[in-house]
Amino acid sequence: MKTVFTRALALALCALMLCSCRPGETVPPDNLTPEAIAGSDPEEILKLAETCVDNGKFFDEHMMDESAITWYSYGAAAAGALRLCVERVLWLRGEGESFAALSEGSRFTSWDDLARLCPYCPFPWYCQGLILDLQGKTREAEPYFYGAKIMANYPREGIDYSALRDVPIRDLYTLRDKLRQAEEKIYAAWEPVLNDVPADPRYGVQEYLLAAIKDAAKREDLTEALPWAKLLVQEAPFEDTCWVLAIMTAADAGDGRAAALWLYEGRALNPDSEKLGALWQGVIGE
Repeated sequence: MKTVFTRALALALCALMLCSCRPGETVPPDNLTPEAIAGSDPEEILKLAETCVDNGKFFDEHMMDESAITWYSYGAAAAGALRLCVERVLWLRGEGESFAALSEGSRFTSWDDLARLCPYCPFPWYCQGLILDLQGKTREAEPYFYGAKIMANYPREGIDYSALRDVPIRDLYTLRDKLRQAEEKIYAAWEPVLNDVPADPRYGVQEYLLAAIKDAAKREDLTEALPWAKLLVQEAPFEDTCWVLAIMTAADAGDGRAAALWLYEGRALNPDSEKLGALWQGVIGE
């Protein structure tokens, strides 16, 4: 009974917010899957970062917060992971009085922070595994490589930066500086926020998030499920069933604002979805 009442209040607020919104009028940029444009060439990560800034700004302008976060955070985590990887390679090759000194000026120097910055980005996991592998710790590296590969956004062409071990020192510093600049360009447009979830590659797996949300719903702990619902729609923006589940999770948790924004954004990205169309009509009656 309490859940029904909470949902009714949240959907009422949702309706008020949506009365002035008309989704389906915006056309997102092409190539909306990071795995399609990310490769193993470091230069491709720099191009990816540029794309992420442009697409993030596009979605910001159209009040599509989750899509903007998807692009900003993915680009920042990918560029940041490769930059940290380069710094670790430099350190392994004898550069710097200390790693802290070598990485001074870099925004994030923790693999876990980069993983939490974008839980569905495989690059922090791959790069951490690579650094272990370069030190001969093959067995320790395997879980990190595996963690990267199970993610939906794992590049179709794979990831392989093992050649960094042979890149001249001067070129490594140049690459490090370019990656720092790419990161800071993203942060100039977006204030980074670490997700309130532990560093775990399973958060990059849609099935795991779905199961976690449904389990929380069974326990009637919808507040716990909201961060997972948020990650779910960021990770699977063109899956209308994910948006519907996220919207109803927000409504059941009494978060009408999130429900409204997710319904607007979900329908804008999936204008032909019968499920989201029916939910829209059910909420605002048109």
